[in-house]
Amino acid sequence: MSKHDLNCRDYIEEEEYRIYTQKPCCSCSCPCPSSPPTPRPCCCKGPTGPQGPTGPTGPQGSTGPTGPQGPTGSIGPQGATGPQGSTGPTGPQGATGPTGPQGSTGPTGSQGATGPTGPIGPTGPTEPFLSSYMEALGNGQIIASGEDFIFDIESVDSVGNNIVIDSTGKTFTINHTGLYHVEWSVNLADGSTPAVVGIIENGEGASGATSSTAGSFSSGTLIQVDTVPFTITLHNYDSEIAIENPFQWANSASSIRIVRFADGPSS
Repeated sequence: MSKHDLNCRDYIEEEEYRIYTQKPCCSCSCPCPSSPPTPRPCCCKGPTGPQGPTGPTGPQGSTGPTGPQGPTGSIGPQGATGPQGSTGPTGPQGATGPTGPQGSTGPTGSQGATGPTGPIGPTGPTEPFLSSYMEALGNGQIIASGEDFIFDIESVDSVGNNIVIDSTGKTFTINHTGLYHVEWSVNLADGSTPAVVGIIENGEGASGATSSTAGSFSSGTLIQVDTVPFTITLHNYDSEIAIENPFQWANSASSIRIVRFADGPSS
């Protein structure tokens, strides 16, 4: 029930109770009694008066406690580049890299000084330089086409026994392998037909062949003898020719010389 519905008696009893209990007045809907049993202030309020002037500003309050930390702000823009720092200390030596490809050959250097003479080597086996040698001479004669020259057996000069001439005076036989030098000369008779002359080796092939129309001419060749016996003849390759002794000197119409000068080619 609202206090506005209370009758006056009830209200007076409530007010008396409030006075004794020092409770503030809670309603003024009823008029205040003129003679209450006990003195008490009137509980009725007048109309609200105008607002009084603002009082002076009170003193500064004490600083309150620090509030909680705010959230992290967004990243600011990048700053300007700083100045160049000083050079740092040299780092440790790195591992050796793989070998690079070979470079091109450089230019030839200048000739170095001659070195000192080395010690004398041991003496090699003794062997005569001319281990085999033979020379034969021939007199004037007519040599048919395809025939061999005939030499005077009595005119033969030789060293060693590894080169021999047969009884016909035509064929020379070598019985020792090695390198040989063979040279010959022929003197054509006046009025003879042109000649083509050369060496036949082992019955075949021409070696050192040359030609002439008159007078004396000569030639030579090197022969490597790998197997023995090995034969040599001086051969007329063309038409029949005539040779003669110049100035009537005996055995000067033709000559042949065979010399062994080495065991074989040097390595």
